[in-house]
Formats: sequence, C-alpha cells, structure tokens
Amino acid sequence: MSRLFSLTESIYYVKLLKGEDLLKELRKLLPQTGLELGFITGIGGLERAKIGIFKGNGYDEVIIEALKGHVLEAASLIGNFVRAPNGEYYPHLHAVIARSKGEVYAGHVLEGCIVDPFLEIFIYALPGKTDVISEFKHRWT
Repeated sequence: MSRLFSLTESIYYVKLLKGEDLLKELRKLLPQTGLELGFITGIGGLERAKIGIFKGNGYDEVIIEALKGHVLEAASLIGNFVRAPNGEYYPHLHAVIARSKGEVYAGHVLEGCIVDPFLEIFIYALPGKTDVISEFKHRWT
C-alpha cells in the first residue's frame, strides 16, 4: 500500500507500487493532503495502461499492455485535481506512454492503469479556491 509524504504544506509525493491502479490510489491519497486544488506530475512504469481519446461525448478507449519481460514507460504524467463541495477528489490526468519497439501513446488517464514496478508522483497545491473549483464542476455534475 502506497503512503503519502509531505515535503511542505503545499507539496506532497508518493511512490505508487506494483499492482496498484493509478487513479484509484490517487483518489484514496488526495484526501490526506486536505488541499482544495492543485496539479500532479509523475513518471515511472506500468504493466497496463488504459487511456482515452476524447471524442466530444466520451472517450475512445485504448488499452496498452506491456510486452513480455518489459514495462510500459510512463514518460510523462501530468494533470490536476479538485476537491468537490461534497469532499470527493477528482483527478484529471493525461499521460504519454511508450512501449518497447518505439510505440508511443498519449491521452486521458482512465481507471485501469496498473503500476509496474512503480510510479513517482508529486502533488502541488495551487492558490485559489471557489472560482476555479466552480469552473471544474462538470466533473461531478
């Protein structure tokens, strides 16, 4: 089970571990920060990635599996999060994923991105509250 660590009152980090689902773990860990909103960056490896390409009313889903004996390289993981008025956290992430043999995929991170061997993630608070959160209400309404 991954643990959240505090560098400052507004910067946190976590090392997600093999077998964990990226979004599910973030939804568990973000409440421990008490932050209203911020951004997330990360790098590391995955055994499976599930990303979406937005098509206006949903996502075309792409599932990428690591080749035998390899991992997927999460070359860039970036996004933001907000805490809704009901207290729930909504991370919104995008990733660039590379598979051996030069295949590269990019898109919206969906549940089903499974860590292998680990992901290194930093969580940063952003100043501001009400105005930004109200603009992102489409995530929970």
